[in-house]
Amino acid sequence: MRTKTRPHLRVLSLAVLLALAGCAPKGEELFKRASDSLAKGDASAALIDLKNLVQAEPGNAKARALLGQALLATGDVTAGAVEIQKAKELGAPADLVLVSSCRVLIARARFEQALAECKPEKGTPAQQLDLQVGTGNAL
Repeated sequence: MRTKTRPHLRVLSLAVLLALAGCAPKGEELFKRASDSLAKGDASAALIDLKNLVQAEPGNAKARALLGQALLATGDVTAGAVEIQKAKELGAPADLVLVSSCRVLIARARFEQALAECKPEKGTPAQQLDLQVGTGNAL
């Protein structure tokens, strides 16, 4: 009798797994959740969502830019710089990668380049404080 119930259990288990996979957050939902996590200062949670998103959508420039930002927030300058560069290559808007690019320049001690490229007036009003701090650090 056990041999007859096992195939049913396998089918039921497979159905449950497929249903759970269908419920996993995707795309914009992962991006929003990661963005919210970063805003709350939880870069580790953001990294999980963003890595999943980038794995599913490798050409997503916004996700790569935010992943670069999250990596920088955790202190991983090398990986952050790679993701910022990929975001740029994928056509991410300049304002999306400006602050992160400046942080990479400063972390790599490229102070003159940071002073030239990271002027506060180049950023949005929300970015200007971060760019002023970056300029101060570069000086």
